[in-house]
Amino acid sequence: ALNLRSEILYSGLVPPKAPPPPAGAGGECTAFSAVPPATAGGAVLAGQTWDYARAQREASFLARIPAGGGAPELLLMLEAGMVGGKGVNAAGLCLTLNALSAPGTAVGAPLHLRMRLVLEAPDMAEAVRRAKTGPIPAPACLTLTHRSGESVALELAPGGADELRPEGGILVHTNHFVGPRADAMAPPAPESSTRLRRERLLALLRGRPGLASADAEAFLADHENRERGGSVCVHPRPGTPPEDLPLAGATNYAFVADLAAGRLRFAMGNPCEGGFEDVPAPFAR
Repeated sequence: ALNLRSEILYSGLVPPKAPPPPAGAGGECTAFSAVPPATAGGAVLAGQTWDYARAQREASFLARIPAGGGAPELLLMLEAGMVGGKGVNAAGLCLTLNALSAPGTAVGAPLHLRMRLVLEAPDMAEAVRRAKTGPIPAPACLTLTHRSGESVALELAPGGADELRPEGGILVHTNHFVGPRADAMAPPAPESSTRLRRERLLALLRGRPGLASADAEAFLADHENRERGGSVCVHPRPGTPPEDLPLAGATNYAFVADLAAGRLRFAMGNPCEGGFEDVPAPFAR
């Protein structure tokens, strides 16, 4: 059931009479990639915030999966009980995730199992093939970035996948469709901050020539639009009663990978509070 959570939450399987999730607790994440010519010194950057119910911090951890069975070593960012998630592999590949909503459903590989198979791929071409293969039950955007500088965001939904490529070396995705099928999908909920966050991070990344990892770290800690509930670094709304804080939406962790340099930086909790630390990465050279 844990590994089917995306199918349950985002594929129209929850009856309308079910209570809605708490405000801000619905997987509102901000992901990006920045590749040449947007970066300095040939840097290949990718990362994201993971925003969900604040209580999930206590269930989150890093998992190092040794190489085996033809799969490279993995470093995954997971919650207890999950078999696949966001992360990097020893082949220099990074995977980030944005939850989406779409009409319809299908019978196929659960999203988090698909993500695990994608990160077990030995190269970018095979990773993209695995991401798109077979019926897609749960809508989501998987952004794949390789240390060669190639990056693609795959908007997955029942019926197939759309590919989005960087413009000027910059690619940002949040929680709404922006590809060719966007008009056919339900618009974001009125309370969603997805458009505000995408526009803000795009502006930050495009406004800084010669991007470096430190720039991306600062941008993931940005609080512009916080009073409108739309900052990249998400905090519970001011005045949230203490008993409601565990289910309040918040940034539970963030990471920035410099794939060309073989470096990964990770922040547990809000990145504006604890900052980023180096984590030994399987693609380190």
